[in-house]
Amino acid sequence: MFAQELTEFSAKQHWVSSAKKSAKETVFCLIVEHETKDLWIPRRHKFIDKELQELFADYMPPNYSHHQAFVAAQAFVAATAKAEDAKGVKDTSRMDQTQLAFAADLGHAVAQYYIASFHYRAFRHEDSFLFLLCSGAQGYAPALFRLHYAYFCGNAVPQDYRRAYLLCKEAATQGHEEALFTQMVFGSTGTFSDKVHLQSAVANAATLAKKGNEFAQEYIHATLASSPSTLREDSDATEEDLAFLEKTIGYSRDADD
Repeated sequence: MFAQELTEFSAKQHWVSSAKKSAKETVFCLIVEHETKDLWIPRRHKFIDKELQELFADYMPPNYSHHQAFVAAQAFVAATAKAEDAKGVKDTSRMDQTQLAFAADLGHAVAQYYIASFHYRAFRHEDSFLFLLCSGAQGYAPALFRLHYAYFCGNAVPQDYRRAYLLCKEAATQGHEEALFTQMVFGSTGTFSDKVHLQSAVANAATLAKKGNEFAQEYIHATLASSPSTLREDSDATEEDLAFLEKTIGYSRDADD
């Protein structure tokens, strides 16, 4: 994308139908998938919500070949080879940006997401947003979640709680744990707003925590550690809310200050 206009990611360009793929292409694809875990086949994610369909329409990936996907995967591997620590966590500051940009140009959604991160850290929020759109158009959950945050906070775009909620929900459907927590807790009423409905938020968080969601577990822990006066100030907690917390998660008012 550094050398080409983003508009080249146009919804008007057509995919090669899977039904028309030759046997040779299919075999090559299977070999590629076996040889590299970083393969990303550019794809047009099917958004159910019409508003999201319109948002991503001009950022869907163009035609691709399996060879192109393989080259992109190899470029991504080269870009991130020295950036992974012992636990498998990638440090973006150690990535090769040239190789990463090459992979992003070829439609590698994860590379596009990392390029967006580079732009964001350099305070080029509009450029970051455009790369997130390209990545999110392929259904890459971290990009969708980051886009939700942009709309929630009004970074590079006008603040829009409804769109933020839709993006967060879409990321959650792709298995993004933090997105699921955010949707169920801070969007417990079916949308985002300036205030959280405490009882619904805690009830949903408690359910997610039991299922192993770490973000929900941290939220419950923080709530239990908060004094009644803090909850009143930060969450507009009422006596009814505090009684609900006592019953639902074993909250104690002894910590009041």
